[in-house]
Amino acid sequence: MNVRVQLNKFLGGKDVVVIVKCADVPGVLRGKYVVGRHQTNEDIVAIVFDAEMSFHPAIARKYRLVPLGGGYFAVDHKSASIHISGKSERFGAEPNRGATGQALEAALPTYRAVID
Repeated sequence: MNVRVQLNKFLGGKDVVVIVKCADVPGVLRGKYVVGRHQTNEDIVAIVFDAEMSFHPAIARKYRLVPLGGGYFAVDHKSASIHISGKSERFGAEPNRGATGQALEAALPTYRAVID
């Protein structure tokens, strides 16, 4: 799965970009995600899960984000679900985890978001 979807005027008038990068393999893929504002455009909020990145700060650097928080994703292709849990030790949890789930479901309509 290599998805980048921009949801215009989604979050209080702000654009939300959802980026999900992980292998399309059976089973559950686990990793970290970050929610943050883009460094050069504060009107864009990004939700980024990149399975190749092991640390929240590395995700923020790679995608040029000012972090608002983060946590853990468990992507289950078989059940078409993304489980959201925990928080970043460095950045804490994002301010509105429900909005993260709504954005994921809007960007990936064949998947459901589950907040654990």
